Amino acid sequence: MKALASLFLLSCVACIWEPLKDTAHSEPQRVYYQVFLRSFCDSNGDGIGDVVGLSGKLDYLSDLGINGLWLMPVHPSGSYHKYDVRDFYGIDPEYGTMEEFKTLLREAHKRDIKVVIDLVLNHTDDEHPWFQDALGGPESQFRPFYLWASPDSITEAKHLWHDQPADGTKVNSSKESFYGFFWKGMPDLNYDHPPLRDSILQIGRYWLKEVGVDGFRLDAALLIYPYYEGPQAAYLQKTLAWWDVFHKAMEETRPNTFLVGEVWQSDTVLLPFLSSGLDACFHFDLSNRIIETVLAEKDSFDLAGQLLAYRQQLAAFPEPNPERTDAIFLSNHDQDRLRSRFDGSWEKAGLAASILLTLPGTPFIYYGEELGMLGKKPDKHIREPFPWALPGTDPCQTAWQSLEYNMPEKTPPLSEQQFKEGSLWKHYRKLIHFRNTHPIMGQGEISPFEGKLPAGMLGYYRVLGEKRLLVLHQLAGRRSVLTWKGAGAVLFSTHEGSGITGDVLRMAPFSTLVLEQKS
Repeated sequence: MKALASLFLLSCVACIWEPLKDTAHSEPQRVYYQVFLRSFCDSNGDGIGDVVGLSGKLDYLSDLGINGLWLMPVHPSGSYHKYDVRDFYGIDPEYGTMEEFKTLLREAHKRDIKVVIDLVLNHTDDEHPWFQDALGGPESQFRPFYLWASPDSITEAKHLWHDQPADGTKVNSSKESFYGFFWKGMPDLNYDHPPLRDSILQIGRYWLKEVGVDGFRLDAALLIYPYYEGPQAAYLQKTLAWWDVFHKAMEETRPNTFLVGEVWQSDTVLLPFLSSGLDACFHFDLSNRIIETVLAEKDSFDLAGQLLAYRQQLAAFPEPNPERTDAIFLSNHDQDRLRSRFDGSWEKAGLAASILLTLPGTPFIYYGEELGMLGKKPDKHIREPFPWALPGTDPCQTAWQSLEYNMPEKTPPLSEQQFKEGSLWKHYRKLIHFRNTHPIMGQGEISPFEGKLPAGMLGYYRVLGEKRLLVLHQLAGRRSVLTWKGAGAVLFSTHEGSGITGDVLRMAPFSTLVLEQKS
């Protein structure tokens, strides 16, 4: 797959590696916050987070510096996570009503917070009315909305074809099997069928025009067509062509709609999606490199050099999208919690955040990472309730499941971290506000450090026009003292023990400095 995708990429752009031009975005880059509503804030005492609860916490997010929200699925669903949609036009009653959701949007927009919702377009729930009707047989008008085949004709990926739905109220009346990549409770949709494509476009238009969201996080964007459908280069072209169609339709409906795709693949596979209709894709390779760099306490991956090479390839695509960006992140709802990746280390969790929030792109922060929430798979344990205060002291606290990882003694709640010097929450808030108030951090480019640094340090420049900043990270758990003439004035520091005195530069363990550089 990677080799074929690489050939496809080369045919698109010939990989012209030239310096990036200064590309001014129509607005500053935002810092997005990923919210799992069920775990965030409960407004009615049923233990489940909801839309009204989130509305009541917008000031908290605004104070943190957040100006963008990604909401995990809000549609009616049969599961706790809601990635199997039963109604693309509704709000799950557990979360609230459509009017309450529209109020949330109005209140967010008052605070200059944009809202992107998860749109799950690869599949539906097996109890979606389309699929329930399709189970009736080949005469159903919705039968072609899904993928069907006789068992004898299935020669590849037989485990992805299913005879009966998981939870449907009807049984499959035909002898054909249906395709479901994730499982039999999530039948895949058939994007070769024009009426299905039209229905999907109508869903997107509705949420943009009638409801008022600002964009979509596109789940499983790589899997719109069956992944094994060959030849794979043709499969990839069909997928990219669909996202181009989707982007154009959404842009016609609401200009500057933000589309960010989940393409859980390497940089080589990721890049072509950004030449189609997507404004961003989550940068999984970068996330892994940041985490591995912090774990190793040295820059083994040439982090800045690899990121620059990726961004140069991105800039080489024809017809550049001025809104195109890099969706950078450290963790999400499908991955072990960040601090758990670092064996509970607060210092390394903070350092990873320092690296993320001083890189170019649009950062996404998974809810609770600013508190150092812990969690390892299975999935419910990486989606635990957000700890607002000590147990029994905050009515907003959700309680849909018992805590396995984030008891107060392991993860101090927000009510404690907000007033504790040196807390991870204060670290995140300081970083986000620094990024928001310095356009070079959100809109500037990256350039590798010109020179040699000690093995336990990472350095790179952030550049915008004639302005240049030097970012230094102490990766090691020891102090560094360097003689450095003309290092530049300290613009930002995460630790009191880091700074410059005369020609001596000091870096505290796991600290970050940002230095002004002469043009």
